[in-house]
Amino acid sequence: MNLLHLKYAVEVEKTGSITQAAENLFMGQPNLSKAIKELEASLGMLIFKRTSKGVVATPKGAEFLEKARAILSQIETLEQDYRPHQEDRVSFSVCIPRASYIAYAFANFIKGLDLGKELDVNFRETSSVETIGCVARGEFDVGIIRYSRQYEKYFMNLMIEKGLQHEPVCSFEKVILLDRNHPLAGQETVCEQELSPYIEIAHGDHAVPYLSFSEMKEEEPALGVRRIHIYERGSQFCLLKRVPGSFMWVSPMPDEVLDRHGLVQRRCPSAQRAHRDLLVYQKDHKLNVYEKAFLQAVFDVRDGLGMHE
Repeated sequence: MNLLHLKYAVEVEKTGSITQAAENLFMGQPNLSKAIKELEASLGMLIFKRTSKGVVATPKGAEFLEKARAILSQIETLEQDYRPHQEDRVSFSVCIPRASYIAYAFANFIKGLDLGKELDVNFRETSSVETIGCVARGEFDVGIIRYSRQYEKYFMNLMIEKGLQHEPVCSFEKVILLDRNHPLAGQETVCEQELSPYIEIAHGDHAVPYLSFSEMKEEEPALGVRRIHIYERGSQFCLLKRVPGSFMWVSPMPDEVLDRHGLVQRRCPSAQRAHRDLLVYQKDHKLNVYEKAFLQAVFDVRDGLGMHE
């Protein structure tokens, strides 16, 4: 067994396919299959089994792969700490929810860097469950997840299962995002019942995988089927401007973002939705100077919006 074999096995698990893993690793499929068989032979167990859905880890294989990812992460950290000219390179990766206040903080963080240095930055907006998976697999160093407080137990158990630790970022109640010309935009607050004639824009990947939108009653208001599901944040601004009467439930946004897109946000006291954002990372991971700087940028925007831990 060697480190290359560990990398090969982790890549196969990530893709669920020998063919795709070989392509990602720039090697032939027969050579990768042979390397996996050699690794399994040295361990005296099967790491993977073939199913109709592709290659999946066996129970023992899943235990092995979890430890393999931890070893590879430690080696990557060691290499980063002692790589020559490390001070001339910015290496940073983070997964976040589709939250404009965090994206705004990320831009502030990047702006504050020495942009004369070499940059290796990865920034992904995705669901909380996918963020947990990406961080647990070592694809991203840190992530921020979001969930409704009623599902806290589910996410805490999931993080324990994946071996992640967490720190609070903020707690907040969602607000309603509207075009400034929306019929309800002139009100200080909006009642949930007033939203029923209008079209909701909602992120389509569920916060809790085993629940449908209709089952997530406290998080998703029961407003019939007038809903457009989207899977990235950019299109929400176009829809809110172009689809008359559309609205969206979001975390509070900076005024600069609202003004840029001609939007307003309004409270809805009759439908309070308590949410939390948490920073997550592997248990053996130590936040580096750039991760701490990014987190501080998030805290600065959070505090400016009146949100709290």
